[in-house]
This record gives sequence, structure tokens and C-alpha cells, in this order.
Amino acid sequence: MSPPQTLRGSGGKVAAVYGRTSNDLQKTCDSQIELCRDLIKQRGWVMRYQLKDEGERGWQSDRPAYQRLLDIVQEGHVDVIVVWKLDRLFRSLREASTSEELLRDAGVSIVSVTEPFDTSTPIGRFMFGFLANMAAFETEVISDRVKLGRYRMAKEGRWPNNNPPYGYRVDGKLALSRNEEQTALVRRVFRWYNQRVPTTEIARRLRARGLKGARGGVIGHQFIVAMVRNPIYRGFQSLMGFEHQRPDLRIVRDATWFLAQARKGDRCEDSGWKKRRNEAINQVFSEYHQYLTDAEDLSMDS
Repeated sequence: MSPPQTLRGSGGKVAAVYGRTSNDLQKTCDSQIELCRDLIKQRGWVMRYQLKDEGERGWQSDRPAYQRLLDIVQEGHVDVIVVWKLDRLFRSLREASTSEELLRDAGVSIVSVTEPFDTSTPIGRFMFGFLANMAAFETEVISDRVKLGRYRMAKEGRWPNNNPPYGYRVDGKLALSRNEEQTALVRRVFRWYNQRVPTTEIARRLRARGLKGARGGVIGHQFIVAMVRNPIYRGFQSLMGFEHQRPDLRIVRDATWFLAQARKGDRCEDSGWKKRRNEAINQVFSEYHQYLTDAEDLSMDS
């Protein structure tokens, strides 16, 4: 396949610089681009494009600036892509292999400031493959470490991220506690749900109060369903196979929570809905019987 008709300059190679960060601990995009600019100047090339993705993961191929870079390559506007480090461009081995082939067909090479390769040469392409493998391996290692950390925190009864369910908060050590400013609304949602108010209507009422979902998203049907099905609201934390009784996290009574599960059973025609409904009814009667017993004991004491 011959390279597309190009708009490249005739005095020297035309370069595009790409930078990416996924967290605040990494070298900033501006710092990466500055180092790339110095290399371009040393080699007498011309920098025509400067692109950066901030807060984007390397395994995500839909990064805006990265997609723009591929468009520029296919349009024939550059001779070389300069990056501070290869893993800024790729973290997926499959993506690296596919994109390198696309770049090679377009006559575009990749140069790294910190790594000894240039894909315009055979040895450079060999080094590219080796480093792409290393980047993919590092991604898998990081992913495994994250999963192990989440597993350990779940075992210890902590919450493994900074996005607890509505009605709760996490501290600096990711310990979960009730958010007393939100508990009243949680109880109201359960009450509406048990009164058979449609979930879409409950969601509308919450939106009218200015509530937003996770990461600022719009509250909808699924937000309500997830809330009323979550046993944490009755003080029972279940996460990643670990279960902890947490009476300090209770927001609704068992009877309230079980009634919500009974409504779920009525609406779902799976094999277990009758059992869930009967369990919920038995729980309500049990709590009501206990309430009468406690009231009788109090009257006798007085």
C-alpha cells in the first residue's frame, strides 16, 4: 500500500507530538511535549501538530487526541510521531500492533525521547515490538495490583474506591460511614418504592431535588433499582465475596428492606420470586410480632 498524498514539507520531516497522562503523579503533558520539542529541534525537523490527552487511560483507543492523531496520519500530514515514552501512545499490545502497521503503510515512523527505537529501521521495529510487549505487560501487572488491593480492602470491611453508595461517605482510609445528611432521603426512596411509586417517577423526584448519580451522571431507573436492592442499607456489607454485619451502616429497618425485595419479586418472573416474597412477608410479621411483644413488656414494667 502506497502512502497517501501528503501535505508534508520538503525541507525536513514534519512531526506530530503526542502526550498523555492518566493521573496526577505522571509527568505532565506539557513537560512531555517540551522534551519532544527539544528532540525535534535537535534533528532539524518541523513540528506541525501538538496533541495531548489528559486523564485518559492508555488502553482506551477512543482517546480524543489519539484519534485525531490517527486522522492526521491517514490524511498524510506528518512523517513522524514523537512521544516522550511509548506507553504514552499505547498500552494495549493489540492496539500497538494495529496502529504500527497503519503508520508503516502511511510512511510514518514513531520516535521515543526516552527509548532507543525509530520504527523507520528494522532494529527500531524490533525494539518497538519489545517495548509494546512490556507496556502491555505493565498494564496487566497494574490491573492485577489494583484488583488485589480492592480484594484486601473488601476483606477488611473497607470500601475499595471513593464512590460509596448514596447515603454514605468514605474517609482517607476508605472506611465507610453513614452520611447523616442523606439518610432521610434514602428512607424516603424506600418508602416511595414500597408504596409502588414507579422507579422512573422516583428518579424524577430526585432529579427535581438536584441529585446526581455516580460521577455526576443523571439519576434514572437503574439508580433506584440498585439502591433498593443493596443490603448495605440494612447494615449488611457484601462485596467481592466478603460479607460483614455493619449495624453502624443501617439506614432502613429489615422489614422495609425485605418489603422492597418482595416488590422486586412481584415484578420479576424468575424461579425465586415466590420464595423472596414469602420471606419478606414472614420478616414483616416477625418484626410486627416483636413490636407487640416489646410494647406488652413495656406496659407490664410500668
